Amino acid sequence: MRINYKLCITSLLAIFAILNATGQNIDSLVTLTHTGNNEQKINANIALSEYFFYSIPDTAEYFLNQALVIAKKEKTRKKEGAINLNIGILYNERGLTDIAEKYFLEAISISKAINDSSLWIAALGNMGNSAMYVGNYSKALEYSTQIVELFKEKKNNIGLGKAYGQMGNIYMSTKEYDKALHYYNEAKDYFLLENDSLSAAVTTMNVAAIHNRKKQYELAIEKFTIARKILKKYNQKVNEAICWSGLADIYRTKKQLNKSYNHYTKALEIYKEVDSKTKIAICYNDIGFVKAKEGNVPQALAYYDSAYSVAYKLKNYLLLSNLTKDFQDIYYQQKKYAKAYEYAVLNKTFSDSLINTESAKKFRELEVKFETKQKQQQIELLTKENKITEARNSVKNLVIAILVISFLAATLIYILLTNRRKMITKAIMKQNEEILLKNKQILEQKEEIQNIAKTLEATNKEIEYKNKQITHSIEYAKLIQTAAMPTKEQMQALLPSHFIFFKPRDIVSGDYYWIREIKNLVIVVAADCTGHGIPGAFMSMLGISLYNEIARRPEINNLAMSLDALRNELKNTLGQTGDIEENKDGINLSVIAIDREKRQLQYAGAHNPIFIAKNNELKIYKADEMPVGISHKEKPFTNKIIEINSGDIIYMFSDGYADQFGGNENRKFTNKRFKKLINNNKHKPMREQYEIIKNRHERWAKNQKQIDDILVIGIKIEEEMFIKQKT
Repeated sequence: MRINYKLCITSLLAIFAILNATGQNIDSLVTLTHTGNNEQKINANIALSEYFFYSIPDTAEYFLNQALVIAKKEKTRKKEGAINLNIGILYNERGLTDIAEKYFLEAISISKAINDSSLWIAALGNMGNSAMYVGNYSKALEYSTQIVELFKEKKNNIGLGKAYGQMGNIYMSTKEYDKALHYYNEAKDYFLLENDSLSAAVTTMNVAAIHNRKKQYELAIEKFTIARKILKKYNQKVNEAICWSGLADIYRTKKQLNKSYNHYTKALEIYKEVDSKTKIAICYNDIGFVKAKEGNVPQALAYYDSAYSVAYKLKNYLLLSNLTKDFQDIYYQQKKYAKAYEYAVLNKTFSDSLINTESAKKFRELEVKFETKQKQQQIELLTKENKITEARNSVKNLVIAILVISFLAATLIYILLTNRRKMITKAIMKQNEEILLKNKQILEQKEEIQNIAKTLEATNKEIEYKNKQITHSIEYAKLIQTAAMPTKEQMQALLPSHFIFFKPRDIVSGDYYWIREIKNLVIVVAADCTGHGIPGAFMSMLGISLYNEIARRPEINNLAMSLDALRNELKNTLGQTGDIEENKDGINLSVIAIDREKRQLQYAGAHNPIFIAKNNELKIYKADEMPVGISHKEKPFTNKIIEINSGDIIYMFSDGYADQFGGNENRKFTNKRFKKLINNNKHKPMREQYEIIKNRHERWAKNQKQIDDILVIGIKIEEEMFIKQKT
């Protein structure tokens, strides 16, 4: 299993606000947040937020919010906009793009009000990165286009280069490679106008990546080599290593394995030097794959072990999932089935962990939203405390002023002051009570969330354990189902020119195929049982078992009679009597028998038709409109006899292929499209037809969930299949 990761350019538009943070130590900055004037307090809080930005994001957020409160009070709009921008970036770093967007929009609103295009560009750039992060490429492109116009107004060539580079990244993500190349070349031209050869080299890396994806390998090698030399000159180690890896990928594709190994090794040395653990693990995995391709299994396993060790410490479930699949494949090829099974179980575990990680991320997002509200309440309380302090100071000033004016008024001042102090003390006590009450509520809510989190964690562990047990059982059921169906060797022996596109929706399948040679007949069944997954699999095992028994009877010589017999056996086994409330489980299928002596084809069908390509024409042979099972239309099945010759092609299929949702409008593929697909490609070799059918399905479905099991069988009649008549 190869790891899919794209070569990444340094994010060109994720621009931090320039906040004039000082280089003072932490203690003096904390002191300034309490004792300084308002401008000093803002700058100190900002500087502290930058210090904690990556190490303790929650603390950074607290200081930014403190700065924001003062900036709003002082109406320092430029800093208010910059602080909103940095809070948005903070949420972006944590993957909370919805919350981040609110702060970016506020920054844009302020930038328009004060006519600050730099702040506007920075906010748009970060919103574009957010949109790319969640896959909203049209929105990301809209933001980049706005940035281009702003940089054109400022006549900023470096900025234009970065903006066009970002547009290239977007089109690379959508696989529109020609457009991506156009914008990367535009970006490079602007960088070179300003003699910025480093940014031009980084852009050249992306150009090389596109040539690689377009299979223009020599161009890709040339561009990676140019970029690598410049990056080395500027001591850009990580990007230099990415170039080495990119070259290694190309040589691996070209099966120049020794060159691929040498280039991966150079990348690995750099990743170790900069201690990039994830990249180290990926490199180990890639080198292991190369060694496996060379047939050097011990070295391949050693590199896989090294990759596994690093990935496990990182808890990188995507990498662990891919690695366990690599282990599984290599042990399976070595016929060490116990070890292969062990890693198959691990692969399922890590794949499930990926799903659980996504769930945890969703929970963390809810928790952060709650904590944000809680911190806002704390800020409001702090503001009230500041007002109380100001009130106290005003009292002291009043006392001093009165004492200076006249000693004679001391008695009156004392009385007034005493009364005022009583009022203030009463107000303070009341506000303190409110603060204590709100703090108590906050603590209770936090405890409630923590209890919910513990309950969720325990529930997840229990679900994970049960899921693992169920999956093991289903995997074992798959082995049994696979054993009941024909092997590749059996199919090839009886049908020398054929293909089978078989894609279960789940681990086990409700679709199945069956083949048997009985005297001069080669009988093939393509079946689709009620349901899919475990219920469908049980029905398929029952169908296979019953038809195996019928194959020993005389009825097998007449396919319609064999389906009548199968229906009776199925009804008896399931106890179907026709009662309105009982289950209506059954099987839709097509069955053919190739008569090797008479050069004829028998066909009978339950709902499922067949296609026959003959003399450059595709003809459909319809089935009886009833299942093998209980039905209100029940009558004897009909038998069709068709003359066949070498070169004819028979197509058998279930409804799963035509019913798959996908395409731009998320509709079914439909029988009409399926028939057209078969008709347009019937003249091609069988292996090529298989690839076309498989690839068309994948392009149509894309990321849509598979809704049913899929089975398509193509059988080409060859002269060698017929028994030559003795003269």
